[in-house]
Amino acid sequence: METILIPKNEYFAMKQEIADLQAKINFLQDADFMNKLSFFINLFYRDYLLENKIETNMPFEFGIAKDFIFISDDFNESMEEFNEYL
Repeated sequence: METILIPKNEYFAMKQEIADLQAKINFLQDADFMNKLSFFINLFYRDYLLENKIETNMPFEFGIAKDFIFISDDFNESMEEFNEYL
Protein backbone atom coordinates (compact mmCIF):
# COMPACT_ATOMS: atom_id res chain seq x y z
CA MET A 1 0.00 0.00 0.00
CA GLU A 2 1.30 3.43 -0.95
CA THR A 3 1.70 6.18 1.63
CA ILE A 4 0.30 9.55 0.58
CA LEU A 5 1.54 12.67 2.34
CA ILE A 6 -0.72 15.67 2.85
CA PRO A 7 -0.13 18.93 4.72
CA LYS A 8 -1.01 18.92 8.44
CA ASN A 9 -3.67 21.61 8.03
CA GLU A 10 -5.48 19.48 5.41
CA TYR A 11 -5.22 16.42 7.67
CA PHE A 12 -6.71 18.30 10.63
CA ALA A 13 -9.44 19.79 8.42
CA MET A 14 -10.41 16.31 7.18
CA LYS A 15 -10.30 14.95 10.73
CA GLN A 16 -12.66 17.75 11.86
CA GLU A 17 -14.97 17.12 8.89
CA ILE A 18 -15.18 13.43 9.81
CA ALA A 19 -16.01 14.33 13.42
CA ASP A 20 -18.72 16.75 12.23
CA LEU A 21 -20.22 14.13 9.94
CA GLN A 22 -20.24 11.55 12.74
CA ALA A 23 -22.08 14.02 14.99
CA LYS A 24 -24.67 14.60 12.26
CA ILE A 25 -25.13 10.86 11.77
CA ASN A 26 -25.65 10.41 15.52
CA PHE A 27 -28.20 13.22 15.49
CA LEU A 28 -30.13 11.59 12.64
CA GLN A 29 -30.23 8.31 14.55
CA ASP A 30 -32.05 9.96 17.46
CA ALA A 31 -35.63 8.59 17.34
CA ASP A 32 -37.21 11.64 18.98
CA PHE A 33 -35.60 14.01 16.48
CA MET A 34 -36.62 11.82 13.53
CA ASN A 35 -40.23 11.64 14.76
CA LYS A 36 -40.42 15.41 15.03
CA LEU A 37 -38.75 15.89 11.65
CA SER A 38 -41.12 13.41 10.03
CA PHE A 39 -44.12 15.16 11.57
CA PHE A 40 -43.11 18.59 10.25
CA ILE A 41 -42.26 17.26 6.80
CA ASN A 42 -45.69 15.66 6.60
CA LEU A 43 -47.37 18.80 7.92
CA PHE A 44 -45.73 21.09 5.35
CA TYR A 45 -46.20 18.59 2.55
CA ARG A 46 -49.93 18.49 3.31
CA ASP A 47 -50.05 22.30 3.30
CA TYR A 48 -48.32 22.30 -0.09
CA LEU A 49 -50.86 19.82 -1.46
CA LEU A 50 -53.77 21.89 -0.19
CA GLU A 51 -52.39 25.21 -1.44
CA ASN A 52 -51.75 23.82 -4.91
CA LYS A 53 -55.04 21.90 -5.01
CA ILE A 54 -53.26 18.62 -5.67
CA GLU A 55 -55.48 15.56 -5.28
CA THR A 56 -54.11 12.79 -3.06
CA ASN A 57 -55.47 9.79 -1.23
CA MET A 58 -53.37 10.61 1.84
CA PRO A 59 -55.77 10.74 4.81
CA PHE A 60 -55.78 13.80 7.04
CA GLU A 61 -55.76 12.83 10.69
CA PHE A 62 -57.29 14.82 13.54
CA GLY A 63 -54.90 15.28 16.43
CA ILE A 64 -51.73 14.81 14.39
CA ALA A 65 -50.11 17.84 16.07
CA LYS A 66 -50.78 16.55 19.60
CA ASP A 67 -47.66 16.88 21.76
CA PHE A 68 -46.01 19.14 19.14
CA ILE A 69 -48.11 22.31 19.34
CA PHE A 70 -49.02 23.88 22.67
CA ILE A 71 -51.40 26.71 23.53
CA SER A 72 -50.74 28.70 26.68
CA ASP A 73 -53.22 28.48 29.56
CA ASP A 74 -54.11 32.17 29.25
CA PHE A 75 -54.77 31.99 25.50
CA ASN A 76 -58.37 33.27 25.82
CA GLU A 77 -57.50 36.10 28.23
CA SER A 78 -57.74 39.65 26.90
CA MET A 79 -54.52 41.42 26.08
CA GLU A 80 -53.89 44.93 27.38
CA GLU A 81 -52.53 46.01 24.00
CA PHE A 82 -55.96 45.48 22.39
CA ASN A 83 -58.19 47.01 25.11
CA GLU A 84 -58.68 50.24 23.13
CA TYR A 85 -60.11 48.20 20.21
CA LEU A 86 -62.64 46.27 22.33
